[in-house]
Amino acid sequence: MTCYYVYIMTNRSGTLYVGVTNDLVRRLHEHREGKHPGFTARYKVNELVYYETTANVAAAIAREKEIKGWRRAKKLALIASLNPHWEDLSEGWFEAVEPSPSLRSGFGMTDGPEMDCGDATRERGGLDAGCARAVKFPPRFGRG
Repeated sequence: MTCYYVYIMTNRSGTLYVGVTNDLVRRLHEHREGKHPGFTARYKVNELVYYETTANVAAAIAREKEIKGWRRAKKLALIASLNPHWEDLSEGWFEAVEPSPSLRSGFGMTDGPEMDCGDATRERGGLDAGCARAVKFPPRFGRG
């Protein structure tokens, strides 16, 4: 099953970026490496503070547009609801390794997020109930 991720990233200044992707790890790597010129490269938005998943691409795109339309305060409340300390949820996902054919940049995943859209249901409304929060949180979050 393909998962689609709606995510929010930030930088040290608190600038927010909302995006959607079908490969969260790859997309975060692209943001961090500045692979695509644009907002995230210009403002160095590189910390993942929130994400949710769905198996439905149309629902993911609609949710991204919905969140992008919110006032900043509502976005902050959404982030705080699942990540009150604004930890980088992708911390530890990447480390320097020998370049591989699949990821030539020289970065790879460590003990890695689990990318399975499987069985559990989302704890919040808005997206497919059949697609769980797929990326495993580090133990300090008390999840996963």
